[in-house]
Amino acid sequence: MFQAIGERFSGWWRDVKGTAVGAYEMGRSDPRKVIFAAKMGAALSLVSVLIFFRKSASYFTLNHIWAILTVIVVFEFSIGATLNKGFNRALGTLSAGALALGIAELSKATGALHQAVVVVSVFLAVLQSEDKLEIVANRPNKAVSLAHRPSPPAIWGLTVRVHLISDLRFLDFRLLQIMVGAGVCLVMNVCVFPIWAGEDLHKLVVKNFKGVATSLEGCINMYLQCVGYSRIPSKILVYQAADDVLYKGYRAAVESTSQEESLLGFAVWEPPHGRYKMFRYPWNEYVKLSGALRSNSFSLSRWQSGEDMFKQQTVWPSRLSLLGDAILNEREVRTYESASALSLATFTSLLIEFVARLQNLVNSFEELSVKAKFREPVESTESTATQTFVR
Repeated sequence: MFQAIGERFSGWWRDVKGTAVGAYEMGRSDPRKVIFAAKMGAALSLVSVLIFFRKSASYFTLNHIWAILTVIVVFEFSIGATLNKGFNRALGTLSAGALALGIAELSKATGALHQAVVVVSVFLAVLQSEDKLEIVANRPNKAVSLAHRPSPPAIWGLTVRVHLISDLRFLDFRLLQIMVGAGVCLVMNVCVFPIWAGEDLHKLVVKNFKGVATSLEGCINMYLQCVGYSRIPSKILVYQAADDVLYKGYRAAVESTSQEESLLGFAVWEPPHGRYKMFRYPWNEYVKLSGALRSNSFSLSRWQSGEDMFKQQTVWPSRLSLLGDAILNEREVRTYESASALSLATFTSLLIEFVARLQNLVNSFEELSVKAKFREPVESTESTATQTFVR
């Protein structure tokens, strides 16, 4: 018995320790996640204060659960996502409330069939919301939230059902509670350590540029050191791109498409802020610029093509090329020289293709700089280093 209790306690302690370590690592990798959790907890605490006013027995305090549900549904990681969810929540609530009022008036006109009309309406509302939920779930490249939240179709169906089966006298108080919850979310998200999706999109594009530049520089240096100087083609021909840290940069740029689209969908909802003080800021140009960069990064992935035939060759010259008194097999030497020349030709053609595609990247950046009104870099008197464009 005591052994079983000890095993359960040790298992519980391991779970607690693992959870604490995971939370620490999450906060260490991105402290904003801890801030987001604290802000959401504070927002829920503020709207939960209404629970302590039950003694007043007013319709407003009796419907406090709607303010809590609104915070859970609307509060998101970034301000743009919160505004987007808030708008969808308001639109869904108004449409669901209007539909519920219409069905209620229709059911009253039916007389004895009042309850049957309500039951059928609830069934149709559930059926419609589930169909929309299935469409949202199957949508490609959908954004993944930090937590599993109720979807807008599910909230719409829930609102219709609650309004139909409850007293319609409380409808205005429910709407007021929803407004209170949305207001708390907006104030807490904007005024306390705001997290902007537009800033995240800007940093992501800059990170992709740095990654592709690092990969390009590393590939060129590796090829020149292995082929141009050492004349040992095996070092580059047998290397796998997936094992090279230099290729992580361009792979990250290629795989960031869905993240960029998600951030773009949230950034367009954000008001002017920080360095982005324009209304209707051209966030979509960032995605176009990243698309042009992604097109260039595809050339890096093709630099490994045509090299599979040399994967098994790890040294040059091989043992078979040594004949007699350490005399090289001229036939094998010519084979490796031809392979080296072929590799050089492939490398050169792909490099030319990469340079040719740079013009599209330059055009995309110039278009962004014009629409975003970038300023020319200011030369510093203390340093002569070239600066990037600033706002």
